[in-house]
Parts: sequence; C-alpha cells; structure tokens
Amino acid sequence: MNGKSKKIKILCLVFAFILTAMLCVSCSGRSNKTLLNIEDKQLSLSTYEFLLTRMKGTLELYGYDVFKESFWNTIISSDGMTYDEYFKTAVLEQAYNYVVAEYLFELEGLSLTDEETEVVEKLMQALEDKAGSKNNLNSELSQCGINRDMLEDIYILEAKVAHLKAYYYGEDGEKIDKSVKDEYYSDNYVCFKQVFLASYYYVTETDKEGNTIYFTDEKAEKIAYDTEKGSIEKDEFGNVITDEFGDPVYYDEDGNIAYDTENGVVSYLEDSDGEKISEFYDNDKKAEIKEKADSLLKQATNTEEFEKLITENSESEVGQSRLYLFNSPGYYGSQSSSASYLDDIASALSDMENGECRVVESDYGYHIICKYENEENAYENEEYEDIFGTFTDDLITKLFSEKCAEYKDSVIIDSEVWNDSYSMFDVASNTLY
Repeated sequence: MNGKSKKIKILCLVFAFILTAMLCVSCSGRSNKTLLNIEDKQLSLSTYEFLLTRMKGTLELYGYDVFKESFWNTIISSDGMTYDEYFKTAVLEQAYNYVVAEYLFELEGLSLTDEETEVVEKLMQALEDKAGSKNNLNSELSQCGINRDMLEDIYILEAKVAHLKAYYYGEDGEKIDKSVKDEYYSDNYVCFKQVFLASYYYVTETDKEGNTIYFTDEKAEKIAYDTEKGSIEKDEFGNVITDEFGDPVYYDEDGNIAYDTENGVVSYLEDSDGEKISEFYDNDKKAEIKEKADSLLKQATNTEEFEKLITENSESEVGQSRLYLFNSPGYYGSQSSSASYLDDIASALSDMENGECRVVESDYGYHIICKYENEENAYENEEYEDIFGTFTDDLITKLFSEKCAEYKDSVIIDSEVWNDSYSMFDVASNTLY
C-alpha cells in the first residue's frame, strides 16, 4: 500500500469514527431529555420521536404523501388543526400509555417471563445479523434518532405493555365480560349490504376489429365460436380460415367473427403487477348508470325488496353477504377491505335507520346501500373472521387506554421538551422497527 492510499484509509476511518460519535451524541442528547414521567418512570424525547417515525411509516404504507411538507400543514378541522398536530398528539397519547404502563407493571408486582425476554433478545440478534453488525444497526437506527440499546429498551417496554394487557384482560380477552364486548360491538360496528354498479370496466383482449374475444375457458388457449349462428369461410386458395390455435374461424353475416358470448369467457388484460387493467366509462355511460341506480333505489322500499335487487343487479359479489364497518372517523372496513369508497358509505350509514336505502356515489361507481340491523354475536361468527379479526385486540386497546387515562393527571409532561420535539415532516419514515 502506498503512502497516499494509507493516508486516505486513515482519513476514512477517522471520519467514520467521528460520524459514529456524532450519531451517539445526537441519540444520547435527546434520549437524556425526559418528555414524560410518573414518579420514577420516564419516557424520553427520543423514544417519543421514534414512535413518530413508526406512525409516519404506517401512513407511508397507506399511500399518504408523508414526504411533502404541504401534507403535514393541511388543515383538517374547523379549529385549524393540521395533520402534523393531529398525529403528533395521537402519538403523544400512546407515549402517555407507555409510561403509565411501566408504572402499573411495577405497581402490580409483575415481571417478564424468561420466554418474553428471550423473544426480545432473539429479535435484537436477528436485526444485528441482518444489518451485518451492531455498528451497522446503530447506523441504520440513527435515522430514527435511536441506537441499538435504545431500541431494545423500547421492545422491552412494549413486552411489558403486552404482558400487562394479558394480566388485565386475558391473552384472548377471556377476562372481558360479554356485556362489555356487546356494548363495544353495538357502539362501533354498523351493518349493510349493497348493489354496486361500476362506473369502470376491465379491459379485455380484443381482435383486430376491436371486438372482445371469447375463449372456451380461463386459460384462453382456445377460442369459443358460435357454431350455430356463424359459418366457416375459405381463403382465395380454397383453404378453411383458421385461428392462431389451428381451429376453424366462424363468421357472422356482417363478416365479423361469431364468438360464443353466452358460454365463452373473456380474457382480461393485466398490468406488470398482475392486476386487471381498468378504464372509466365516458360521461354519457356514467349518466345511464346513475339513472339505473336511482331507478333501483325506488324499488328498494325495505330489506326484503333489497334482497331481490342484490341477486338481480349487483356487479359485486361483496354485496351478497352482510358487511360490517368499524364506524370510526378515518378508518372503515375490515382487515382486507379498507378501500376508500367505504368512507363514503360509512358517512351515509351514520345517519341512516335500519332498513333505509340510499344511493352513494364513489370514485368507483354507484352503491345502492341498505342498512341492516346488527346480528347478535356477529363478532364471534367465524364467517366474519376477516371483518372481526382484530375485534378483541381493538377492544383491549380501548380498555387499556381508558385504564391508563385514569393516571394521566399524575403524569408530568415537560412542555419545553415537547415544544422542542421534531415535526412529523422532520422525522424519518420507519417501516422496519
């Protein structure tokens, strides 16, 4: 190694050392600032800001423009509250729960089991292995304002929260009285069915004349012809005209290919992600769909009549069974059905009576909805597992938050430290830790 290369290597090592030291000072500086405390239990500013990075990461995954400052400055209420203020306050409530939980954990005389501690240890080792080293993990975590040891402390704290919830409510909510579950179900869920008329269509495979091709099955390896209405034709050399699969082509009286539209199936074009390609109808077609929706609404005088409409008119299989929405501002729907159109439907359902029907327009089309009475014990029905899969966890979270709120007046918040906290725009987006 020549002298110049050796000097460059030394300079790189010195720079790396200085950078690591700066990151440690940055982490320790904010971690030494106590944001919340109750008696001898404390929660640092850096821990709170780490929770902010998680929230930002979650919003990023849901498609929000989290990297645009204009998004965070958007006013979302009549009192001038912005998204930044709303989510920082929401995360602060979580931080309150965390510091109270640690206090209650000790007050109840609880301790983590060896298994719970081992889970955290294995998780930390897995993160180190994935990063390549402890130093690499520290470097990655510095983007979130913490280091490896601080993350382990957060995971330990969250293990205590989970342990405390199980202590109060049971592993699966078995300590919660059924009357409490029923009340939560009644207060937070609303039931409906729908007839859906789409204002878009899926693009199908077409022939050179622009007509939709019909195949014998979904494999799309053999074209379905109407052999009764169509006839075989020959080319100028007297040979029967065949398709790409070698089968005779049948033509109608106008010279177009005679497809078996009754028994055949279409093949939909897909994008690079394997999703069907869709296009919206023009305004004239949309007006026709709206007129049909209004006409159907006039026929839906009660739930019995609405059932007939569903089987005869709906373009969505979703409408065939009861749908339950978690009726909370900003979030509606089941674990796998959080489409934006549910916001429009939930808004209408909020002031509808059972048996009432209404047309709701969304970005996807027209929904003729009917509000149904909630079924008894629907949250225990396996048929609705997709909808109520988080029912117990959500209820436990609510009860635990109410429990922690009883001690909120005993928690001291350092307003100066709070005012010094980063904005949602300034923190990193964390989807990994």
